[in-house]
Amino acid sequence: GEEDEIYAVPYDFDWSAIIYPSYTTPRNIPRELLEKRQVYKGLCLSDEELDIYRDYFNEMRPGFNSIYNDCEYLSKSAVKQAIRYMNNFYTMLNDSECFYRNTLATFT
Repeated sequence: GEEDEIYAVPYDFDWSAIIYPSYTTPRNIPRELLEKRQVYKGLCLSDEELDIYRDYFNEMRPGFNSIYNDCEYLSKSAVKQAIRYMNNFYTMLNDSECFYRNTLATFT
């Protein structure tokens, strides 16, 4: 049945900052200086294309939350950290000015 199925999720969680393994953090740099240093390196898309992807990610949000909340292998603190990270992502994604400043402004 479905409950017996295993799914591979090919994703680099280190790079996404959903997890913070010690080997990804440079030494002697304050954490607050590192947390907001991610850079978008994806394709340049039109506003219409960005809206399609924004809508898609918003539709997927409940499923993402369920994956973390229902995972028996993660500690409560790891779940809270991942959900907090995703909430920050969705705040940025759904605030047009913040989204522009953190992604699109790097291309103009």
